[in-house]
Amino acid sequence: MFLQTAADDDLLGIAMGYKFHGYGRGQGAPWTYFCRPDGGHAVSLKREVAEPWLEAVLAQRLPADVDLRKGKPALKPIVMDKAWFGQMQTLEVAESAKYAGERSKASWLPDKAAAEAWKKHSKGMPYEVPDQSLRKPSGLISNLVVNAVRPSETKGDVWKIVANLKEGDTFCTTGSPWVYTTAVGKVPEVVRGCDWIRPDSDAVRFTGEKMLEFTVTDKAVVYVAHDEKIAKKPAWLADWKDTGDSLQGGYLGNERSFRMFSKAFPKDAKVTLGPNGERPKGGFT
Repeated sequence: MFLQTAADDDLLGIAMGYKFHGYGRGQGAPWTYFCRPDGGHAVSLKREVAEPWLEAVLAQRLPADVDLRKGKPALKPIVMDKAWFGQMQTLEVAESAKYAGERSKASWLPDKAAAEAWKKHSKGMPYEVPDQSLRKPSGLISNLVVNAVRPSETKGDVWKIVANLKEGDTFCTTGSPWVYTTAVGKVPEVVRGCDWIRPDSDAVRFTGEKMLEFTVTDKAVVYVAHDEKIAKKPAWLADWKDTGDSLQGGYLGNERSFRMFSKAFPKDAKVTLGPNGERPKGGFT
C-alpha cells in the first residue's frame, strides 16, 4: 500500500497516517509511507514518487505474460528480502540485506528507483512510532468530574483517564461528523508514559471557575500543558511552577506548543483545574 499525507494537512494530521503506517509495518505489511513536504489535505499524489513505486510493484507482482483478456492473473508474492527500506526520521535508504535499522519500523520500498525517489522528495518524521500496546491507567487519577460539558456529552474518547502518554496520542477531538483530531507530536521525558486526561476541543468555551476536578490516590506531581499562544495565564495557574518544558501538539508542520506547569499534591488531595483563559486560542490537557 502507498500511503501519502501532506505536511500541512490540518484535517487528519500527519501523525495519524504515520501511526497507521506504523501499525501495518509492525504486522509485516509491505506498506510505504510518504510525507509530502508541501500541500494540505487531499493534495494530489507526488508523481515523482508514486510512479516509480507503482511501476516496481506491478513488475514484481504481475506475471510477465499477463493477458487480462484471459481473466484475472495470479499475482506473485512480495519478497521482503529483495525490497528496500527507508528510515522514517533520517530518510536513509538501503536494500534489505544492508539495512541497519529495524525493518518493522521502516517504510517498505519495492526497489532502488522507488527508494531513491522516496528519499529525495519525503519529509522526515520527527519521532519514531511509539509503543502502541494498550495499558490500563494506574489508578493514580480517580473521581474525575468534568464541568466543562454536560454529563451526557462525555462520550467517546474525550474526558477519559488514559494511560501511557506518548507521541501519536490524540486529544481535543469533537463529536461532530467531521472530527478534527489533534495529535501529540513531542512529549517531555518527565511526563512520558504517565496517566493523563484526554480533553475535547469544546473546553475552550468554558468560562466557569472549576473546569474539572479529580483526586490523586497517592502523593503526586500533577502537570498541566497550557497553550503558549495565551500570553496572560489564568489566575488559578499562579501557584503552579513553570517547568520550562513544552509539549508539542497539533498537525505536523502546524504544531502548537503547550507550556508545562507542575504542582505537588499529597495523597488523597483534590486537584482543581480552572478555565483556559483567553479564547478561542486556548487549550490544555
